[in-house]
Amino acid sequence: VDKETSSTNNNTTNNNNNDGMSSRETTVSELLQLDEIESTGPGEDSVYVENSIISDPYGDAGEYTGEVLLLSTDKPHGMGTMKYQDGRTYAGGWKNGQWHGKGVAMFSNGDQFDGTYDLDRRHGFGTYQWKDGRVYEGEFHSDQRQGCGEYRWPDGAVYRGEFMGGHREGEGTYTFADGSAYTGEWSKGRYHGVGQCKWKDGRTYKGEWKEGKAHGFGVEKRSNGTIRHEGMWEHDHPVRK
Repeated sequence: VDKETSSTNNNTTNNNNNDGMSSRETTVSELLQLDEIESTGPGEDSVYVENSIISDPYGDAGEYTGEVLLLSTDKPHGMGTMKYQDGRTYAGGWKNGQWHGKGVAMFSNGDQFDGTYDLDRRHGFGTYQWKDGRVYEGEFHSDQRQGCGEYRWPDGAVYRGEFMGGHREGEGTYTFADGSAYTGEWSKGRYHGVGQCKWKDGRTYKGEWKEGKAHGFGVEKRSNGTIRHEGMWEHDHPVRK
């Protein structure tokens, strides 16, 4: 059931990563027009520059337009857009040269993130879109999916529920592309705890799970509602007396 073949954890948002940007460019002025971010206005500790070639704290160079620190003009600080030489683009808030606040990052591999950053890490609410069509929309903590969110796959499968450390963890519902669904407890991306699975053909299993398999006490019913097995299970198999 774990279709999550890759995660945002493998695409860290530190400015020194190797992810690139898509060809589409987003500027701060465009974001302002769309009410996507709020302008702080020129601060007393910052000045505005245009098309300035600077390097971020990790040594990655690019062309920057926006606010920079008054006493250190090579450090974006405030609102600005950086077009990196490696193909990435970031438009949004900065703090002492790091991505901070609301922003949009586009990577050369086609992935994109639109949300909030805390000193280069995704933190708060945001939407991460992969080039292959997968989308995660929800909460982040220290660059990982954590809290409540929705993960969608191109084939129509979707998970809605809780995340911890980048994995499905806690309570949640996974709906397969064919309409089958599991609702219940999760651990490290697998069914684990108490939950119910309903298959497309009408069969159901309600009970205990362990590492993605029926394990413990549970009841399986046929599509006509009659009980196929009520009792103990081990690794997806009913325990017969």
